[in-house]
Amino acid sequence: MRPAYDEIRLIKGPARFLAGVLARAIADLEECGLTLAIMEHRELMETNKALEHRGWYPLHDHYGHARFQGLAITDTGMNRVFATIASRPLDLNGRSVGEAYEDLTFPYPHGVPISARDRFDDIPLAAYGLKGNGVYVGGIWIDPDARHGGTVGRELKSGLLSYLTRSLYAWSYGTEDPDFFFGIVIDDLLRGRELNKSTLDRYGWRFCAPGPNWVNHYPTADLPVNTTWIDRAGILECISETPWVKEAGIAGREVAAASLSEHRQKIA
Repeated sequence: MRPAYDEIRLIKGPARFLAGVLARAIADLEECGLTLAIMEHRELMETNKALEHRGWYPLHDHYGHARFQGLAITDTGMNRVFATIASRPLDLNGRSVGEAYEDLTFPYPHGVPISARDRFDDIPLAAYGLKGNGVYVGGIWIDPDARHGGTVGRELKSGLLSYLTRSLYAWSYGTEDPDFFFGIVIDDLLRGRELNKSTLDRYGWRFCAPGPNWVNHYPTADLPVNTTWIDRAGILECISETPWVKEAGIAGREVAAASLSEHRQKIA
């Protein structure tokens, strides 16, 4: 892993604003002894395996891509990981998410292995309407010590996942210029909506369609999931309406390239 401010350069969308969001997140985290770190695909999978004892379920590895983007919030020395998130382009090439479910190019972006037993049943109709430049977002995890009421990040203006999700959204939007973000979530996250305590709503995922059922996801069991997405305008709205972003009064909504270093200098 390496510090995020070392190399991120945004070239698409309102890049100066997005870079300002990342710089603000990094500064706020640093004040609390935390680091926003870039995480490679290999590091995501290794960290997932290493932290299963901390309550992180085993990830199905459908994250590999040349333009994989992973972020983690760690301690200052990047020795302990407190939260993670990752994304990669969907490479739909004119097809829809529904079709990527059907032909298994979503879970196997580098080619479906002969031994694959997976399939997706009960694909929601909405998935066939998700076309264009899509970005898959997943790999979201937070350590029990960093959750609400925990000991990590208590001095922050918002929770760790607020900083982590907005940072990933800004990075991905400023490099991929996505038409939409796409994710799959389990039923537990939908039940939170009934209690008005939905993680999905807090992080911008307002659209969600039940299904599909991921058949043979596990060696002996299926996994019912739900299809969720944010459109390109919703991504920017989610970022700009976040309390710590609004409080920072970040300017630069014009479309122009921006590096993180110039924003760090302004905050410093």
